[in-house]
Amino acid sequence: MGLFDSKPKKASPPGNPPIITPPSAQHAPQLKSPSTILGPGLQVMGEMTADEDVIIEGRFSGKLSSTARISVGRNGVVEADLFAETIQITGRVKGNLAARQKIELVAGGYLEGNIQTPKVVVAEGAIFKGNVDMTAPMQPSLDSASALRREAVQSVAAKKEPSQPAGAAVASRSTK
Repeated sequence: MGLFDSKPKKASPPGNPPIITPPSAQHAPQLKSPSTILGPGLQVMGEMTADEDVIIEGRFSGKLSSTARISVGRNGVVEADLFAETIQITGRVKGNLAARQKIELVAGGYLEGNIQTPKVVVAEGAIFKGNVDMTAPMQPSLDSASALRREAVQSVAAKKEPSQPAGAAVASRSTK
């Protein structure tokens, strides 16, 4: 009899180990896909590639490429070109973005840069300053995100009139 047992334990017959039943699958913890998280106290500069989701709550500058999802959280501040399967922005981003599936700018999010993706979602309350290229699905890359920036600058420069101050918006109206 053990110290806290009220009934004596039955001994297993010699040579037969006790049978242990594993916990049911319902009670097993669900494993999430791996993620790289840049926390709020982290500041990273450089070029980074990932084969998993990347969540940015801190500061990142440079270039970032992921074969999965990039998410810039509410506290995230990014000055970089981003390329991923999908990109979601809740924080602040300055740079060009290219995604194979979708780019989403959530309410409160800020993006200054050009977008290349087949689907774009800009929620009410989000701020977006840049150009969008929604051509047929393709294989965008960080190089194509940089090319978007050059094309946008050339396009705006070509439309400017000589008397127009630098940085002024250009609007055209066609008449039929």
